[in-house]
Amino acid sequence: MGMEFHTLIREASKNRILGNFMKSISEHLMAQRATAMLKYLDDYVINVEWNEHMQMFEYIKDGEAELIRKYMYEHISKSLGLIVKGEKKSKNA
Repeated sequence: MGMEFHTLIREASKNRILGNFMKSISEHLMAQRATAMLKYLDDYVINVEWNEHMQMFEYIKDGEAELIRKYMYEHISKSLGLIVKGEKKSKNA
């Protein structure tokens, strides 16, 4: 559940700003996520991300627009933090 999930969210949101943002960073994000996941993320982190995606799916399914909005911002911030953390570790390695 990676970029396919994010693409579905982008398309379903009908939010032009979110859509443009996600589209513009998708290639860079995929490359960075792959590097971080392979080198620095353990099964726990991957399971947490999976669970976050499933929670977002439930919010969307239930029509909880405000909850999904808040949850997505938290998820994006946390994911970007993991990428930055991975980049810092790779520079120090």
